[in-house]
Amino acid sequence: MPETTQQTIRHLALEAGFDFCGFTGTDLLKDDFQRLKSWIADGFHGSMGWMERNPDVRTNPGLLVPGSKSVIVLLTGYYTSSGYREGSLQVARYARYKADYHDVIRQRLLHLSEKINALWPDGAVKSYTDTGPVAERALAARAGLGWIGRNSCLIVPGGGSYYFISVIFSRLELKADLPVMADHCPPSCNKCLVGCPTGALVAPGRLDARKCIAYHTIENKGEIDQVVSGKMNNRVFGCDICQEVCPWNRRPKEARQPIGEVNIVLEHLERAGWQSLTHNEFLGYFRKTPLHRTGYHRMMRNVAVCLKSDLGDVD
Repeated sequence: MPETTQQTIRHLALEAGFDFCGFTGTDLLKDDFQRLKSWIADGFHGSMGWMERNPDVRTNPGLLVPGSKSVIVLLTGYYTSSGYREGSLQVARYARYKADYHDVIRQRLLHLSEKINALWPDGAVKSYTDTGPVAERALAARAGLGWIGRNSCLIVPGGGSYYFISVIFSRLELKADLPVMADHCPPSCNKCLVGCPTGALVAPGRLDARKCIAYHTIENKGEIDQVVSGKMNNRVFGCDICQEVCPWNRRPKEARQPIGEVNIVLEHLERAGWQSLTHNEFLGYFRKTPLHRTGYHRMMRNVAVCLKSDLGDVD
């Protein structure tokens, strides 16, 4: 029996390096629009002013890419246990590679889009990977790839939450997958809410970025709030705590096709090495990685806060 269009695209997606592929429509994400408005009204986005812009477009895919009829949603695994030295300062798992995931996934999206368009003109008209006003997690959930966990991450059944989400907008009328409607977290589980050292998860699935270690070590361009600075748990770039304590990540899978080589510098850089890191060394170790986009001065701010906490000088 011949393959359906969706089956062919899924096969092409796997060949391009993606782990999972789902399909959904471009209609309004009504519930997510209301949640986004409430989240912004509460100031939970902190200084991320771009989150305030065009909330109607962010939650209405059809407005973002006029003429599109379907969204192809793609997941790329990034879990790795490498790139971490016990007792040293920590970098989030997604940033432990020598490459910036934006660049790698963008190339995979380009390759996949070319393959799709060779079979169906206008089958792939626009793609995004963690860029642009796209509600990636909501689209992934609606495409049946998982559900939004209490830690606000997309949780993939049997796969956990260590995945990048990217999308391709299509003018093809692709049959949508059935969404995962229910929250499949154990009813009494609140490990992520309790495990967050700064209380950033103020309710299931509701994150206050102003208390989040990842926000302060990556997005915040000013001083790190004292509510956070003394509880960073050696995290100098990003934070995985709410994922690490999640039962669905108890046996995480290594990436099927890693986005690049693990940056072994992170396995050997001791606390003293972080403290004495020069600008040139920073560029040599982390150029073209997510850490480079944060910049040397903010990274050294994060290092100083973590090391100051060692001395018990942070309230």
